[in-house]
Amino acid sequence: MHPAKTLVILIMSLVISACSTSHFAVKPSDAEGVSLKGTELYVYSFLDVRESFFGPNLLLEFSKQLSSNLNNLGVSTKISSFKETEVGKYYINTNADTVIPAQQAIAKNESIEKLYDTENRLIIFPSKMTINQAVISYEIRWELVDAKTGKIIWSTMSEGLHMNAWVPDEDPQPRAKKIVDAIITEMQRNRMI
Repeated sequence: MHPAKTLVILIMSLVISACSTSHFAVKPSDAEGVSLKGTELYVYSFLDVRESFFGPNLLLEFSKQLSSNLNNLGVSTKISSFKETEVGKYYINTNADTVIPAQQAIAKNESIEKLYDTENRLIIFPSKMTINQAVISYEIRWELVDAKTGKIIWSTMSEGLHMNAWVPDEDPQPRAKKIVDAIITEMQRNRMI
């Protein structure tokens, strides 16, 4: 490859990775007294519902990094994507509805969730996605729910954006890291981990 072409590709990669953010726009609810350390946490990620926005490699990287970071902080995790649930498989194959049946997917998956003896579940849901030319902006809703009662213990909303030069799946590792680092920092700030 020509050196000038290599330099252009390198510069574009750096620009694209720099054009990615993730921060919390909504003050989280109070999680006083909730500690996830030493527990099993079942995570439902519905981000794959918007795979065309995020890209499959970012979603895979996000799950790996979230699980690894939480495990390193003493929280054992099992992450289930929407497409892995019985309801999700049906939804994807039939494209049956425009409303995403998140609660049905969780309810139908409870027998599998119970195998992990979890006290809490973390629900990750892409609540708003917009594309403005090469910029994808998104909001992600995060809810920590008591697995036995279904009561929301803690919730927050993060915002982020990615700038894409060619395809949505550009630079998945640093982009996933920004999302994961932001939620880990927020959970630590709330003394949950």
